[in-house]
Amino acid sequence: MGNLCYNGRLNFRNISVLVQGSASSTANLPPPDCRRAVEYGRMTRIALGINFLPALLTCGSPKTPPLSFSGMHRFMALKSTIFKINLQISDMDRSYYAAHTLTIARHPSETDERMMVRLLAFALHAHEHLTFARGGSADQEEPDLWKKDLTGAIDEWIDVGLPDEKRMLKACGRAKRVIIYAYGGSAVPLWWAGMSSRLRRLSNLSVLCLPLSDSQALAQLVERTMDLSCLIEDGEILLSNSSGSVPVTVTPLKGFS
Repeated sequence: MGNLCYNGRLNFRNISVLVQGSASSTANLPPPDCRRAVEYGRMTRIALGINFLPALLTCGSPKTPPLSFSGMHRFMALKSTIFKINLQISDMDRSYYAAHTLTIARHPSETDERMMVRLLAFALHAHEHLTFARGGSADQEEPDLWKKDLTGAIDEWIDVGLPDEKRMLKACGRAKRVIIYAYGGSAVPLWWAGMSSRLRRLSNLSVLCLPLSDSQALAQLVERTMDLSCLIEDGEILLSNSSGSVPVTVTPLKGFS
């Protein structure tokens, strides 16, 4: 086995993972300075998305430029990007007219496209009690957006993307209304076909679809600070900034019943 560290620092260029297959693997522990590297193994595997059994990190030769412990922490501590949004909503279908000042934290794993679909969902359901939640794959207990009443009960649970059937069933058991904004082009009909027959019976579930061209066009509006207006009239949606406008079509796959 190669050295676990070089000059007290981890090397990530030629990193590999060895699964400990027997108790004898603990018989020859690395030198004390290197044991510290092993202690970082769990965090490193999480950062790299590796879900193996307890493992040891082996590093390349001393000729390979190493990464320090502090550098590893910077690698792992990926921070969300903060966006400031001034959103003017004119929803003639709901007689809702309001200006909202929003702060959205976009996780490094989230695309501009997904963030803008979240923002569109907010505009379509805007209410003083509607808030962004942790949502999606980041948190299985919260949606992307939700609206609660004064008792804490969930009036609306809103997810974007292609959530799995289990998540939607659980949401329908917790909220009065569940709304899904699906996007992703050709993946959407395949996703919906695999579960639609089992979800038709859920009276409090609504599933809507955005064309790929529309969701991608929304992503082009992204700036760190955005001044946007959203006009909704007779089911037609127009999201605009100072540079241009994006018409959005929302097609229902399943309505409330």
